[in-house]
Amino acid sequence: MYGEAILETVAAEPAEAAPASAVVTDYNMNMADTHCQMMLGMGGNGLISLKGHGGYELMMTPPALSLYRAPTDNDRGCGNHRDEAFWMGVCTGARCVAAEPCQDPENHAPEKAYRWELPYAGNAWAETTYTALGGGRVRVDVAFHGAENLPELGNVALAFRLPLQVNRLSYYGLGPQETYPDRKMGAKLALHQTTAEDSYTPYLRPQECGNREDVRFAEITDDTGYGLRVESVDHPLSISLLPWSAAELTFARHRDELPEPSYTWLEVAGMRRGIGGDDSWGSPVHPEYCLPSDQDYAFSFILSVMGD
Repeated sequence: MYGEAILETVAAEPAEAAPASAVVTDYNMNMADTHCQMMLGMGGNGLISLKGHGGYELMMTPPALSLYRAPTDNDRGCGNHRDEAFWMGVCTGARCVAAEPCQDPENHAPEKAYRWELPYAGNAWAETTYTALGGGRVRVDVAFHGAENLPELGNVALAFRLPLQVNRLSYYGLGPQETYPDRKMGAKLALHQTTAEDSYTPYLRPQECGNREDVRFAEITDDTGYGLRVESVDHPLSISLLPWSAAELTFARHRDELPEPSYTWLEVAGMRRGIGGDDSWGSPVHPEYCLPSDQDYAFSFILSVMGD
């Protein structure tokens, strides 16, 4: 019954949304409608705050650009983990600055664009744009502009640090097990449900895991139904929900070295590199599942608050 209700909601035409109102100060752009409250930094940082009326804060930190994933055993065997290390350093030092002034809220949907300045990455840069659509819905556009002579990307994504209790995942995509661009055989396109904890695969050494491919929409909530909804726009997404960040998975040698979870980590990716592993140790990812860094990539999704 729950799944049928969700599918009916997806299939239905979206209701006309009440417009969002915007208040702009020297420091922040505050937007609110009947469903949620949102705050964007005027100088940088991007999405600072997002919550339903009467609900708690969902953005523990602003969404971060993610161009890497935790290495797998196969990555270490063939040396691709060095590429991941490069992009981890780039993303750690990335600076999110305001790229354009906001739109006039009286004549346009309130909108703010940000440019990601990427250290060590030559002429490569990225951009994120947030547009308030009203009705508690925010369109997020992400673009990466590549440059030559750089390692392959791990993915093109935004990483969200959510409250620990927002750990339930319902999605319409491939499942129920983890899937990757080169690991879809046997997965079923359907409505699936899991949790951040259950999405973690207990490999001997912690590594990349838990991804879901071809996701049309996903709902990430606490046990009361309060949380986020992510909807694809132009093409299906890759969704990952785990109790640990990619950096925490990278540096842990064994499960007992992973810290006690403090947050839930959501990654929304438009593009993700495959995981390879034809012989479990040393075979690289096939070229058609790689992400050359000298190309441009872009994707979009709709972010909204649930259970407000």
